[in-house]
Amino acid sequence: MEIRQALENEHSRTNAIAIADRAIGNADDLASLMNCFFDDDLRMCQRAAWSVGFVGIKQPELLHPYLRKILDALDNPKHDAVVRNVLRTFEGMNLPEEYEGEILERCFSYITSPKYAVAIRAFAITVASKIAIKYPEIKDELIQELQYQQQYAEKAAIKSRLKRHLKELL
Repeated sequence: MEIRQALENEHSRTNAIAIADRAIGNADDLASLMNCFFDDDLRMCQRAAWSVGFVGIKQPELLHPYLRKILDALDNPKHDAVVRNVLRTFEGMNLPEEYEGEILERCFSYITSPKYAVAIRAFAITVASKIAIKYPEIKDELIQELQYQQQYAEKAAIKSRLKRHLKELL
């Protein structure tokens, strides 16, 4: 069965993981999955994002050739699942230095805007901390922002991430 058909047939965690495993084992299937991820159809993009997230967790280096296009997709995401799964992937990925500034800037906007879902903001805190720890001048700015966010955090996921990453950064 083709990747697109598998995504259309079933939307479940089991299916998303099975598709990710297929994509990890086969370059053509990975290319097909990524085409679905970049698809204009909202449902296709959403379903593919879940599998792409699992690819990113298991074998993040496989997504390196797609990073530029992935970052461009964040400009106008078709669904929150795109942003959420991309950030989840970035948590475990060795990010190329050339993209760190752009990724950090995006994370700051996710962290500071309450319009984003809790999971997006939580993943953004982790990704931003991971990048900032390498750069003292950025680290201080992030610490200030995280301390500010800590004053207004209402959701447990945000509070937990803020506490953990402030401890690491301080």
